[in-house]
Amino acid sequence: MCPIRVLSMNAIQEPDDFRNRGGDSGIDLQAALAMAGGDVALLRDLAGAFLDEVPRLIGSLRRALEEHDSALLRSAAHQLQGVMRCLHIERALHQSQSLEQHAEGTTDWPAVEKLLAELDETLEAAVGALKKFLNEPS
Repeated sequence: MCPIRVLSMNAIQEPDDFRNRGGDSGIDLQAALAMAGGDVALLRDLAGAFLDEVPRLIGSLRRALEEHDSALLRSAAHQLQGVMRCLHIERALHQSQSLEQHAEGTTDWPAVEKLLAELDETLEAAVGALKKFLNEPS
C-alpha cells in the first residue's frame, strides 16, 4: 500500500481529461490522484520521487540478473511494486509481481531477462508520461 492517506474524493478538482494524461504509459493518473487525496501538488511530489527511486530499483534488478541473485531480485521487485501502486502504473506493477514470483524456488533467469526487458519498455513510457505531467503548468 502506498504510504498516503486519502483525505477526500470530494477534494479532487482536475480537468475532465486528467485520466487521459497518462496516455499509453500504463499510468492511471486519475487513480493516482485519488490515492493522493486529490492533491495535485502531492501527486507531483510522488511523481518526482518515482523518477528519483526507479533507476536505483531497476539497477538492483539488473544486478540481480547479472549475479543470479534471487534474494536481490525478490527484494527489488517487491520494492518496485510499492512504487507502482502509488502511481497506479498497473502494467509495471504486474511485471514486477512476475519478477518477484520468478525469484521463488528455482529462478528461470532467461525468463527474468525477458521480463526485465519488458519492464524497461513499460517504465520508459511511464517516465516519459510523468516527466510530461511534471512539466505541465499547475
